Amino acid sequence: MNLINISNHPLDTDIKRKACRASIITDEHKPSELKYIDLRVLIKHYKDINGVETQYALIPDYIFNLRADNSTFVNPATGEYVDSSFQGAMGEADYFIQVVAASNVSIDTVSESIIVRGDIYARFNNYAIAQIVTWM
Repeated sequence: MNLINISNHPLDTDIKRKACRASIITDEHKPSELKYIDLRVLIKHYKDINGVETQYALIPDYIFNLRADNSTFVNPATGEYVDSSFQGAMGEADYFIQVVAASNVSIDTVSESIIVRGDIYARFNNYAIAQIVTWM
């Protein structure tokens, strides 16, 4: 999966951020109330230096975890978050498993849409809950 542009750094808007799927962890065979999908998202930081977008070495790469489970409900027609009282609501984990299994949508396309939605909901702004990536 290619890096996609997401919102700039929340504390310094001159620092651009890009994201991609690092991994997916799931156990779709558990009972519905225990199902989950963890999308681990790699965030890299960039800054324009003399007009050239360059990886910003002062901020390390981070991994953020986005978890979909069935305690969060979505509209099965759109994937948008809804209240459990919404007629036909389904668990978010079941929704994503169904979308991937029932269509020709690539996992990259699904991952990208989840990353974009995570960015809209500011899921990549709390660095205290992220893991610093240490490359060997």
